[in-house]
Amino acid sequence: MKKLFLIITFLAISLLGEEVQITADSFQADEINKISTFEGNVEITKGKDKIEAKKLVILFDKNNKPIKYTAEGNPKFKFFIKDKEYEGKADKIIYTPNDGKYLLIGNVFVVEKTENRKIYGDRLELDKKSGKIKISGGKNKPVKFIFKVQEK
Repeated sequence: MKKLFLIITFLAISLLGEEVQITADSFQADEINKISTFEGNVEITKGKDKIEAKKLVILFDKNNKPIKYTAEGNPKFKFFIKDKEYEGKADKIIYTPNDGKYLLIGNVFVVEKTENRKIYGDRLELDKKSGKIKISGGKNKPVKFIFKVQEK
C-alpha cells in the first residue's frame, strides 16, 4: 500500500521549534472545526520522539496552531526525557504542545530503556519540561513497577 507522505507547515509549530512530521495512508481536514485527521499507518515524529498509531486527530486554535494531538488505534511511542529513552504503548495518547505534556490512557505499559525499568498502569501523565511522571492504576488494577536491584 502506497503511503501518503505529508509535511504540513502549520504543524511545524511546537515548543522548541522542532519540526513535526506526519506520515499516513490518508489525510482529511475540517477547516471550519479546525480538526485534521490522519488514518492508516500513522507515524508522527517531533525531534527524537515518535508515535505510531492507526489514527491521529489534531485540534487547532483560531491561528491554526496545534493545541492537542490524540493518537488512537494501538498507539506505540518512543520518548526521550533528559537523556533517558522510554518506549511503550497505551490505548490512547494525548499530547498538548502548549505545555509539553503527554497523557497516556488505558493499559499503559512503559519501559525505561537504560535501566530496563517497567511500569504498568491505567493512566500516565508525563511532563517533558520538568521530566516528572505520574502514573495511576485503574479500578481493581494497581500500578505495577518492575526493576532490578543490584546487591553487593
